[in-house]
Amino acid sequence: MLRSIEHLSFSVTILSICLFYNLELKGESIVNNDEKIEWEKCQKCGFLQHSSHIRCLNCKHDKFEKVKATGNAKLLNYTILKAPPAEFRDKPYYTLGILEFENGIKVLGQIDSNDQVKTGIMMRPVYRKISNNLDGKEVYDYTFEPI
Repeated sequence: MLRSIEHLSFSVTILSICLFYNLELKGESIVNNDEKIEWEKCQKCGFLQHSSHIRCLNCKHDKFEKVKATGNAKLLNYTILKAPPAEFRDKPYYTLGILEFENGIKVLGQIDSNDQVKTGIMMRPVYRKISNNLDGKEVYDYTFEPI
């Protein structure tokens, strides 16, 4: 069922995505063919978390192994922001979603296609310009588009 969620409170930690340099220019976007989004997995309890933490958020262990997101991502939930921050004022609205990769890594990301958004659809990450910051500099990050 397709639905727009105007007011949805996410109780998730906003997750940043590690970017790698294996990028190829295709049209107006830069596509990462390997789709390397990396997290850390605790060697003691197996908890997945962003690499910015020095200890496991679950068990406080300090040894990790690197885990790369694999495959495509399933859209778990989304919201449409109709009052975007100043950096996104060139758009009347945009969509943010929580996505889960095939190996369990979850991310919060911008969705490129508002008209095809439906929970449960499969999406692929694409690295591209998402906005200009308030200083006018271009900001690049991963966005997700339906397959």
